[in-house]
Amino acid sequence: MDNPTHTIGLKAYSDSAHGDNDERKSSSGYVIIMASGVASYKSYRQRLVTLLSTELEYIAMTYAAKEIHWVQRLLSQVGYVGTDLKPFILYTDNQPALNMIRKDGHHERTKHINAYFKYTKQQYKDGNLSLEHFPGVEMPADGLTKPLNKLEHAKFISLINMVSVPRM
Repeated sequence: MDNPTHTIGLKAYSDSAHGDNDERKSSSGYVIIMASGVASYKSYRQRLVTLLSTELEYIAMTYAAKEIHWVQRLLSQVGYVGTDLKPFILYTDNQPALNMIRKDGHHERTKHINAYFKYTKQQYKDGNLSLEHFPGVEMPADGLTKPLNKLEHAKFISLINMVSVPRM
């Protein structure tokens, strides 16, 4: 891996579904893609009750950013130096959450977000993350945040480049 312009297509997607159960706790998920395949993913119920979808997406991006940092360290340790390692691209479909991270300061409605979740902002400032908007209808991580019917499941499988293997 001595060519520094070499890439293995590293990118990550983060998404959430706001308060979709009786407890009003939200679902979140992320997918990390490497070499056109899923390298890491997680779907989980957030432990917090969030008040805004922006806050929810911001928190989901924090969990994705922590996993991205782990992948960056692992790939660096094995000698990977591709241009897609830093900054590692994280896609989300929530523009307000992206703006909260990209811009300094806070907004009246988001000043209560715990300092713990400022991790993503620090990773962005340090140049470890590049943040990009991605349309919600094509968001690969969307399939990890809600129940899917047969057509939605097939689309999700396609978005993360999985293929159906016939049974023997």
